[in-house]
Amino acid sequence: MVAGIQFYASDDDVREFLDHVGEGRTATIWQWPLVEPEPVSLSREEALAQRAVIILSEELGPPVVMHRDNPALRAGSVTAVVSTLNFQQFDPAEGVGLVHPDRSPVLFWRPGRVGDREMTAHSIGSQAQSMRAVSPDYERWVVRMMGWVRRRGTKVWGLEMGAVRPDLDIRVSTVSAIYALPGALRLLEGGVAGLGSPW
Repeated sequence: MVAGIQFYASDDDVREFLDHVGEGRTATIWQWPLVEPEPVSLSREEALAQRAVIILSEELGPPVVMHRDNPALRAGSVTAVVSTLNFQQFDPAEGVGLVHPDRSPVLFWRPGRVGDREMTAHSIGSQAQSMRAVSPDYERWVVRMMGWVRRRGTKVWGLEMGAVRPDLDIRVSTVSAIYALPGALRLLEGGVAGLGSPW
């Protein structure tokens, strides 16, 4: 992910976040990376069971879809290489394409998991090499969504490692900042361990 934020979230936190995004009103969730000719949006429950999904805003429009004959795949860019590998891995059927990460105004979301003894981190953000190149409105939307997590959340991990919240059981190998939304923070303070991404 080029620009994103990691966070722990309880089930209630996820509901509140998706309400804020507008899911069910002005936003929908689609599977990633494949886009069917007539895509069907996912329910919240279906989305949480996926490895990764995208969130679309009605105001910003649908993703740009690449097919096997797209000239962008021959551009020699990082996006071209990754997309070519995705075509090889997923081998989509005729008419099925891939989300073009550098042109699609979508939020990329890797859902975390919550269990009785541990939880894994969510990550959300953009895969575009330049969000502004997609559109200024898209860049503002992504920044606003990440800002909501920062404002509502509490930083529980980061460059300072265990000094951020030494009272919590956080078990991750990165130095990237991780926030905990209010419900998740209560779970962490109650002894649930915080792990990295489930993927």
